[in-house]
Amino acid sequence: MMFGPDRTAGASAIRRFDTLVRAWRRRVIRPFLLGTVVLVIGFSVANAFVAGQAKFWLGMLAGATVTLYLALRDSPPFHIEKWRLGGVGERRTANALRPLRGEGWFICHDRTRDNRTNVDHIVVGNAGVFLLDSKNFSGEAYIEGRELKVRWLEDPEEGWTCYGIVSRMRAASADLKEKIEPETGVRWVQPVVVLWTRFPARVAKVSDVAFVHGDALADWLRARKPSAQLIDLERICRVLDDQRWSSISLR
Repeated sequence: MMFGPDRTAGASAIRRFDTLVRAWRRRVIRPFLLGTVVLVIGFSVANAFVAGQAKFWLGMLAGATVTLYLALRDSPPFHIEKWRLGGVGERRTANALRPLRGEGWFICHDRTRDNRTNVDHIVVGNAGVFLLDSKNFSGEAYIEGRELKVRWLEDPEEGWTCYGIVSRMRAASADLKEKIEPETGVRWVQPVVVLWTRFPARVAKVSDVAFVHGDALADWLRARKPSAQLIDLERICRVLDDQRWSSISLR
């Protein structure tokens, strides 16, 4: 399976969001739109037959009905909204990485395969090859044991656990390494989770997976020691453009 061409960071997530939100609006919002139109017409007709305060209140009801419709239209459920948030996180990561391009780093985003999975970012420099996955969460992230957890800001006693992210990232980076090693000699791909949420630790590590706040990402990469491997940047970049892939899913 071939990687497709490098695209704007977050393109796949935003495209998925657009597809899902259109389907949701057809299913949920269209019936509500019909009701909104009927009510507004009814209020407008009634407004022609009343005077004084009644006109004011009928106008208010019509305006409130339209406002409610617009608010509902732009408030999809979380299982859809999370795709938009993911795309925003990927774009923030791309912005954070942009200065590194001028310093000789190779950076690509949103590389897709025909199995419809995607890799958020791949970064290559003298320090080696890095596979990045962007996460844009609400709340405050922290590491407990071997798991990434998120607590709600409004209720720090409650939250959720991002189960399996360490094993998924390790598997994805190992798979990428296996695909490029024969032609590049790269023996290690560093998995990195980029967090766009409160993360007091700023940088943490679980096993060999790094968790880095997005604001600290560029400096963290610059601070990596030169790889003990011989990094042929041009060759690695060419292989990343041409290599065939098996499934690598970070989702």
